[in-house]
Amino acid sequence: MTQEYNAGFKGIFSIGDRQPLSSLEDNLKSFLDWSFVNIGGFVNVNIPTSGIAGTQYHKLNVAADPSNTNNTVWEAEKKNWVYETGVSYSGSSPIEISGIYLNDNFLTGPSGFGAYTYSLDYDNGRVLFDNPVSKTSDVHVEYSYRYVQTYKSSESRGLEINDESLAANQVELPAILIEMTNRTDQKPFELGNGRNTFIQDVLFHVLAKNSVQRNNLANALMLQKDKHFQLYDIDKVVRNGVYPFDYKGLLNNNRINYNLLLEDNQYIDRKAFIKNATITEFNTINSIYHNIVRWTIEIFP
Repeated sequence: MTQEYNAGFKGIFSIGDRQPLSSLEDNLKSFLDWSFVNIGGFVNVNIPTSGIAGTQYHKLNVAADPSNTNNTVWEAEKKNWVYETGVSYSGSSPIEISGIYLNDNFLTGPSGFGAYTYSLDYDNGRVLFDNPVSKTSDVHVEYSYRYVQTYKSSESRGLEINDESLAANQVELPAILIEMTNRTDQKPFELGNGRNTFIQDVLFHVLAKNSVQRNNLANALMLQKDKHFQLYDIDKVVRNGVYPFDYKGLLNNNRINYNLLLEDNQYIDRKAFIKNATITEFNTINSIYHNIVRWTIEIFP
């Protein structure tokens, strides 16, 4: 038997292709965001909605941003607005933003009209006006925000688990920080070929205001042991223009819900399996209740 030798890599055809391990964070964030929303992890903000100490969640304020000299950026008390559609839990659904109110004048979404056109920044909970708006204006919006915020460690801008860092990054609890570990392994998938199954450990830092909140979230993650799920090809999703956000970070009108994305075979990249789920740490950091849930994930070729 002769072994044919080919110069170069096997199993990879472009240096720009994002491999399964690179896209795992994106897939896990999508999975968590969709899953939490579908078990009631959203809060609807109608006009009016007041919070602690009379905070008006529906009212937007001028963003404290040095570049916001024309008062074009306005932000709500709550960020991480829900953009998924078709969700229902116990007879309630997240609010689909149909427009905003500027001084009691309704500006139809998603872009307004006339001198007051705008765009919506769902991730940061902001309205971005194209023209200056008087800082004495009243800007109101009805929206839904995620009860659980999720963050990828690769994009968390140095997010550390302490009160100061969380406040600086406007992280509200409860939250989950997804961290890829340096433990990556592979094993042969089957005899007779060179394909391998990747084994990756992922840490979920669960941050909460109290122990009950923390333990409930950790338990939800623990229960996913033995779950099979699919990974979408994020490169193809972006290329085809169906990713939730565009290159500016604004909501994409042509987006496809996470659940529907995984029903379209053209976007399926790999299959994965949560082989193990364990809690590795319990502690309290200042006023933050924290623990770590570790998943061992197998990614099949």
